Amino acid sequence: MPATLASLVDRVEQWILDTSNLIYPALAIEEGVRLALGEYNLLRSSFNLASFTVDGLDGAAVTTVPLAHESLLVVGAAAYTIAGRHIDRTETFDFNEKLPKELAEWGKSRYAEFRRLLGYVRDEIEKDRRNELRTTASLPYGAGWPMDTWDDQT
Repeated sequence: MPATLASLVDRVEQWILDTSNLIYPALAIEEGVRLALGEYNLLRSSFNLASFTVDGLDGAAVTTVPLAHESLLVVGAAAYTIAGRHIDRTETFDFNEKLPKELAEWGKSRYAEFRRLLGYVRDEIEKDRRNELRTTASLPYGAGWPMDTWDDQT
């Protein structure tokens, strides 16, 4: 079953251990999903591919993200959500000075993982493009002119 905004938010909440939204508001997590999807779609647009949508996000009625890539959005959304929380924590007095640093490190590692996963998606798209060129019935550069009398004139 394709993911919805609510199911992606639930998965992020479970991963960051805040299913009751005491630390991370649902709107902050939704923004994390939006930012992750935006970065994913930016990659797709660089290959002139259509953008994906998530049901319930910004008025979309259907999810077009492939099932295999939904976890990528969860990783990215968690990274963006943690980054937002880290900004909030560094601007607030706190007796636990290690927490903001640990939070930042966890968020950075999730963002690095998200970028690595996007790299796999980019490689997948490039591989598909190369395979299309190899299997196309027509030459990608056109037929051209005959070089000599032995070239097929059809």
